[in-house]
Amino acid sequence: MKNEMYGAVSPSGTSTGESGKPHSESESDSEAEEAVEELPVAKMGSQVRGPRMSVSAEVFGKFNKKEEFQPPVYPKTEEQTRAIKTRMEGNFMFESLNPVEKKQILDAVQPVKFGKNKKVIEQGADGDNFYLIEKGELKCFKKFKEGEADTFLKDYKPGESFGELALLYNAPRAATIICVSEECELWSLDRNTFNHIIKTAVQKKREKYDTFLENVEILKCMERYERTRLADALKEEWYEDGAYIIKEGDKDGDRFYMIIEG
Repeated sequence: MKNEMYGAVSPSGTSTGESGKPHSESESDSEAEEAVEELPVAKMGSQVRGPRMSVSAEVFGKFNKKEEFQPPVYPKTEEQTRAIKTRMEGNFMFESLNPVEKKQILDAVQPVKFGKNKKVIEQGADGDNFYLIEKGELKCFKKFKEGEADTFLKDYKPGESFGELALLYNAPRAATIICVSEECELWSLDRNTFNHIIKTAVQKKREKYDTFLENVEILKCMERYERTRLADALKEEWYEDGAYIIKEGDKDGDRFYMIIEG
């Protein structure tokens, strides 16, 4: 019988993949990025109660069938396909997808270009796309208070991604990102495809582990938002009976495990 193990982020900010080798998280987990990513969470009891609202679930039957989502397909060269696969590796959102879903995303992304000083996303605007950076450098700015100058948060470089927060949380853009190279080449994924495939997969993963993480003794001091971030970074690992997970005397103590099953 297999024992299911759950590899967590190490103290140095790395997480383990299926191969057991740790991969470094992107700079998006820096303090600057937290300023972009953190969204206000309403506290219980602080909301002003209004009239009770009813929610109805749509019923699908013989005369009202739910249509299956068909993501768009954009033809790509072998070189472009390899480039996208490389950009997808190590991104926590793509790790939640199965092979079929990864292929759908690979087909659905399309190349977009932006010239120097062009805004790719603007703070306060509606989120319509998720982006993977193929070429060029971008800078992220955020206005914390009305009337104040924009605050620089971080640089974005090839291999990184942005734009998922507004789509995941159905919220306005949290910051402005501008192309600072002569030309920036990005892979763009539309909101509809993101919501149907990536958002659904991420939510399923979070739901699966939320209760578990809440009951881990050393994590009880964390807020739900922090546990959600942790769930995004963790990676499942499976071990056969008798397999070594860690050995006494190992010099590389770079992984932390929580037992899910076994």
